[in-house]
Amino acid sequence: MAGVAGNAFKQKCLLAGLNHTAQDQDQYMILFTNDHTPAVDDVLADYTEATFSGYTQKVLTGSSWGVTSADPSVASYAQQEFVSDDDQTPETQYGYAVFLADDTFVGAERFASPQVIQNDLDQIAVTPRIRLYQKV
Repeated sequence: MAGVAGNAFKQKCLLAGLNHTAQDQDQYMILFTNDHTPAVDDVLADYTEATFSGYTQKVLTGSSWGVTSADPSVASYAQQEFVSDDDQTPETQYGYAVFLADDTFVGAERFASPQVIQNDLDQIAVTPRIRLYQKV
């Protein structure tokens, strides 16, 4: 499934790109466990964050994103791994979401199929991507 970029994030991109407002914030990425389809007006409360043993949010440094100038423009980040550190009750992960440090929704993507974390060393590897499309 293709991901979505949040409207609030797109507004911040325009403000920063036009030198209207400085955007000096890093981002963080979460896995989500609720069966939610990402939408452009989402907020943090729309996502139920993973809680499996060993899980932690991933901090993404703004200067480490690679960005293309093609249409659509795509920003991508190095692969991030979420690894279980114990056997536990199964927890289903439906996708990942990225937020600015102030909790502004950047974007999210559902996995092609839900991923289950249950055993020690189960892992999910994600390469976060944000695509900005131009509709004509």
